[in-house]
Amino acid sequence: VNGKNGILASLNQRIGALKRLSYHIPRKHLPQISTALVSSKARYCLGIYGSVRTCDEDPQCGRMHDIQIALNKSMRIATGKRLSDRVSIKELCDSTGMLSANQMSAVDKLNLMWASIHDETSPTHDFFTSPTGSSERVSRSVTKGDVKQSARTSTGQGNLPYTAIKLWNMCDNEIRSTGHLAPKLAIKT
Repeated sequence: VNGKNGILASLNQRIGALKRLSYHIPRKHLPQISTALVSSKARYCLGIYGSVRTCDEDPQCGRMHDIQIALNKSMRIATGKRLSDRVSIKELCDSTGMLSANQMSAVDKLNLMWASIHDETSPTHDFFTSPTGSSERVSRSVTKGDVKQSARTSTGQGNLPYTAIKLWNMCDNEIRSTGHLAPKLAIKT
């Protein structure tokens, strides 16, 4: 993320290009251009390496915070707002149609879970669908469609499968069955 050739350096270059374009392109087209230039680059690898905060008590990751700041800059350029205008990030996301870094990471993880569970040829299918517990009784979690996580250590719980399973188990059945995430995602911006 950081460093000379990191994602943040690339995001800042793209934000500079967006700023230069903003003087020559009508404002109504800037949110779409911002999504294509900046948001697409930020989304790169967030599904794997990005953390997800589901509530205010969850710790904030410094890398995710830095990426979100870059996204905020691009949304402000796209909407013509300044930092001094004190426009909330939720309003910026709503007006540009962009997701926050946290939401992008959550959507990518949930898409991975949905694809892994519903596609038997997926390399991660067996990991997320392996049977757990007693075969004689059906538990409430299995009836609800929850996936049992097997991480025992804090390192294992920080990895992609644990986070994806945690998010999957928080989702309602409509998202689990259809796979349509973005409109109904109730993850913190």
